[in-house]
Amino acid sequence: MSDESTAPDPPSPPPTPSRLRWLRQRFLRLPVWAWIVIVLVIIGAATSTGSSSNNAPEGEAVEVSETLAETSAPQTSAPQTSAPQTSAQVSTPVMPSNPKTSNAPTTSPKTPSTSEVPPSAAPSPAPAPTTETASQKNARRKAESYLRSQSFSRSGLIDQLLFEGFSQADAEYAVSVVAVDWNEQAFKKAQSYLRSQSFSRSGLIDQLLFEGFSNDQAIYGVDRLNPDWNEQAFKKAQSYLRSQSFSRSGLIDQLLFEGFTQSQAEYGVNMVGL
Repeated sequence: MSDESTAPDPPSPPPTPSRLRWLRQRFLRLPVWAWIVIVLVIIGAATSTGSSSNNAPEGEAVEVSETLAETSAPQTSAPQTSAPQTSAQVSTPVMPSNPKTSNAPTTSPKTPSTSEVPPSAAPSPAPAPTTETASQKNARRKAESYLRSQSFSRSGLIDQLLFEGFSQADAEYAVSVVAVDWNEQAFKKAQSYLRSQSFSRSGLIDQLLFEGFSNDQAIYGVDRLNPDWNEQAFKKAQSYLRSQSFSRSGLIDQLLFEGFTQSQAEYGVNMVGL
């Protein structure tokens, strides 16, 4: 009777392959946190027993580690949490030093070329940059400073720059690049003359021609100004009488010589009392 109670139980039949496949599928369906708990339980059991629990065969620990490695391999893209390393570490795959790239052909990034831009969106070509020498730059600045305070014709401004010591080439370059309206300059020059002197129409045109303006520019400046020419004849007669003595006819002839018309000259002489 005692021999029967102490006799070991007969070994259970080994699980069938279908049973093992079912168990493995159950293990694989466990969530990540369940595996973490299982690993922590195994680690806690291993550390609590310590060296006194050496009765368990080492093959079982190796089998457990292999089972955990097999079940943890097909995990999805869920965030991975690293468990603390112990004496029974779970083996992790080591990446090769030179990983293979994908079989898809790699192309270098293409830079857009002007040929690929639609014709409507193509930028207009930028003007070629003009390079100035130091002397050209100084001549241009001098010309601009003169035009801010005085009025000049084109040839008159070139002559002024030559008088300042610039070369002919630098003076012509400066006058050609400054932004200036020569008709406007003729008008301003005519104004400046009439502020200090009196002129007939033809006399003022001649004066602007002498300053270097073209005939069209001189006519534009005088006609745009369009002063009272009778008043100009009167002022001219006054200026003559301040320095000389004239008879009526003599003063009329002098005003005619200055370019006034007959009626303008007679008006001026009458206004001075002759």
